[in-house]
Amino acid sequence: MLPHLLSLPTELLHNILTPLPLHSLLSFSQTCHQARTLANTNLHTISLCIVPPSSPSFPSFSHPDKTSPLSQPQPYDICLHIPRQETYDHTTLFNFQSALVSSLLRRHGTMLQTLELSVWGWTVGMALALKDLRALRTLRVRVENVTGVYRNLSRKWIAVQRAEEKKAWEILVGSGKEHEEGKGKEVAIVDKRKRRRERGFWSERLTTLEFENCDVSAGQLGVVLGRSQRCREVRLDGCNFLDRELWTVLGEWRGRSGLEKLAVVDCGGRIGEEAGTAIGFMGGLKHLNLYDCQEQDPGSMQQCNDDLWRITEFIAPASARGFGQNMVIEVDPEYM
Repeated sequence: MLPHLLSLPTELLHNILTPLPLHSLLSFSQTCHQARTLANTNLHTISLCIVPPSSPSFPSFSHPDKTSPLSQPQPYDICLHIPRQETYDHTTLFNFQSALVSSLLRRHGTMLQTLELSVWGWTVGMALALKDLRALRTLRVRVENVTGVYRNLSRKWIAVQRAEEKKAWEILVGSGKEHEEGKGKEVAIVDKRKRRRERGFWSERLTTLEFENCDVSAGQLGVVLGRSQRCREVRLDGCNFLDRELWTVLGEWRGRSGLEKLAVVDCGGRIGEEAGTAIGFMGGLKHLNLYDCQEQDPGSMQQCNDDLWRITEFIAPASARGFGQNMVIEVDPEYM
């Protein structure tokens, strides 16, 4: 008589479940409580992208990643469209997204190693759920700019959302007060989360960190990187709160010598001596992308790489074109 599958040793069950595709793994988790526990511990990757409340052809999804080769698969190629989203107000959709992401992270985050999220903004619930992830190796977060395409948003709601995002980032880096509302069960849940967090910081095992359009400050990024000494790849794209202080943080980061890939896109202020000093401390860099950065002294970064850094894959800042330089206007002859 063949033994029951769940009667096998746990180590053997993990080897059986590891190669299963995600759909099969989730189907297995619905059979019983023991299967659900086993499936959760073998779910290592979540890639979630929800199309924001706008027109179906949202522009940011049609543009490829500016820092990745075209042949490289993008983490947000497959997106979830909410049916008839135009029938719901933005607050309802935003709360749905927050509840969905928070629920997924709490339910399947036991052994989660890779998390790729495209969201419309951070919330306190999402930040608390992310802080409970202790096995993260790769974190990619993109925040979509819905205020520019969703014209019916009130200024009051935008202000409330920004305040929520600010509080969420403070909680995520441990600099804000815990979200304790009410008494009884909620307080007990928060106390339980505090005990979990004492086991270690969520970013301690990170090897890849990517933030795109995130309202994270240089100080907050420093906290995340400061707890992650083994991070090998950092990509920052369109994070408007990251100014010249970013280079001071990177230069003082203890794990800078082990960093292999760095991409700073459309943020970091006007790069100059601070950036050059910080990059000089990163002796292990093999790839550096500064294409969309602005230089204080045009050509200085390329010169530093030629003379000092000698980074194999180096993309220098694009030369700034002043008014009247290389300006060409193409006109359709039929229009004339």
